[in-house]
Amino acid sequence: MKRSMYQKWCFRKAEIKRKVLAKFYQKDTGILDIGSGNCALSKLLIESGYSLTALDISNKSAFPDFQPMIYDGHRLPFEDNSFDWVQLITVLHHVPDPEALIIEAKRVGKIILIQEETYKNTLQKYLTWLADSVNNWEFRGHPHTNKTEEEWETLFLRHHLKLQQKERRRFLFFFTQVTYLLSKD
Repeated sequence: MKRSMYQKWCFRKAEIKRKVLAKFYQKDTGILDIGSGNCALSKLLIESGYSLTALDISNKSAFPDFQPMIYDGHRLPFEDNSFDWVQLITVLHHVPDPEALIIEAKRVGKIILIQEETYKNTLQKYLTWLADSVNNWEFRGHPHTNKTEEEWETLFLRHHLKLQQKERRRFLFFFTQVTYLLSKD
């Protein structure tokens, strides 16, 4: 099947994410991808042999043959400890209450992988918001719940999530993306 320009663009971005995240992934784990968006990363991971469930609040899949499971944005529709692995890849800053989603991710998963753009100062905060709005074509209704590294880590501690690994990556000279691998205490 021939891919559209948009699908190719989505896959290029997803491939960059997959390469950055590859060191964190473990084969033979059931993955829940919360906030799967255009589904390119989910599709890539499945094509690479991972067992994955894509989940989002709406269907924004770029691929007619691959649709996420839709949920209400509040309670994840799974039993406790249903997944070995839950990932939230550049998702939490799109959510009005990221703390509630982290609590839900902890409920259904054993290991949590979170990747977020962080900031260190007010200028970087607003530039991160602007860049994210442009990148996602979201100019209204975006909660911009980005946090500093310290704020994320305080939140994780408050919910008894143990930081197993952390990796910081600079991109476009000015922005910082941090990946957190967390486990339950």
